[in-house]
Amino acid sequence: GGEPIEAAIAETRRCAAARIGRERELDAWLARSVALHPAGFAAIDAAALGTAPAELCERLLARIAASIGGLRYPPRRERVARLRAALAADPRRGRTLGGCRFVFWRKRVLVFREPAAADPPVRLEPGNRVLWDRRFTASLPSAPAAPVMLGYLGQRIAAAPAALRAGPARSEPAGALPRLLHPNLPALWDETGVLSVPHLGLGSDRGLSASFRPSNPLTHAGFTVV
Repeated sequence: GGEPIEAAIAETRRCAAARIGRERELDAWLARSVALHPAGFAAIDAAALGTAPAELCERLLARIAASIGGLRYPPRRERVARLRAALAADPRRGRTLGGCRFVFWRKRVLVFREPAAADPPVRLEPGNRVLWDRRFTASLPSAPAAPVMLGYLGQRIAAAPAALRAGPARSEPAGALPRLLHPNLPALWDETGVLSVPHLGLGSDRGLSASFRPSNPLTHAGFTVV
C-alpha cells in the first residue's frame, strides 16, 4: 500500500536536501573565490583552484563558463574535467571552454568572452532594449543622427580612440581594467566611430547604456524540498 509511496517521498526529500546542500556549498565557494565584474568577466582566485575538491571545482568552472559564455547548454563534463586538471597543473597557461578564455593575471584567472564565439554586432533602435550575445542589454534614449551598433570594442577597434588601440601598458593603474580585456568590452558606435564604451567611462554623457545581464546567472535560487 502506502509504504512504497512513503519511501519514494522520503528518497525525494533526501535527494532534494542533498542538492540544496551542494548548491549552497557552490554558492559559498563562489562568494569566497570569484569576483564577477559588470563588464562581463569573472576573476577566480588562482590559489583556490588548487585547493577546492575536484567535483566542486568542476561545477564552479561549468557555472562560470555558462554565465560568461552565454551558453545555451552546459559545457560537456569531460571538457570541464580537462580544464580543471590543466588549471590546477599550470594556471598561467591560457585555456578555453564554452566560448570563454581563461587567462592568468595577477594571481587570478580571468574568464572572459572568446571573441571568435561572440555574436555579430546588432543595430539599436531608439526606445527598444535588446539582449545581445545572451549577455548584455542595451538601449538608446532617443533617435540618433546615424544608425548605432552594439558590439564588442574589438569588433570595431579601428574606430576606437587611439589610446584604446595601443598595446598592453607596462603598468596599469590600481583598479583599472586590464588592457587585455578592452577588446571584449561592450561598445556602441556609428559610422563616425566609437560613441561609448560604458565600462571605461567613455561616452557616458550620451545616455547610452550596456548592462551585463547574462542568460545564465552565476548563482541560482535554492531548490525547494518537497
